[in-house]
Amino acid sequence: MSVNKFQDHLQVLPEDDANRQLPLLIDFDGTQVETRTRLYHAHKAALPATVAERIYLLGSLDEPEKLQAACQRQRLEQLGLELSVDCAPAPASNLWQHPHLQHNATELARLVAQVRPFLFWR
Repeated sequence: MSVNKFQDHLQVLPEDDANRQLPLLIDFDGTQVETRTRLYHAHKAALPATVAERIYLLGSLDEPEKLQAACQRQRLEQLGLELSVDCAPAPASNLWQHPHLQHNATELARLVAQVRPFLFWR
């Protein structure tokens, strides 16, 4: 199935468990960063604050495959694992500082601050 470029690329999924966090991964497609960020904030603003504060927008500036090639990783899964491990210790000095990912800094800091107590307890 292909993506319908005339429909919003953002879906907010309600979660029953109040302790869950929902990182929203998105492909910004290079020129779509501002448009997709505005769309994200518009959808998020329509949610109750207790839900909205647990949703995070993270993604590659362009196609994930371009980030994969630029970082010289064999598989996207390998890249995703490395990003998940690198998000907590020092986001300012690792893969998250790559030009394809730098725009995530604010959301990443907010995510790490909220999930560190139960994910990164070491």
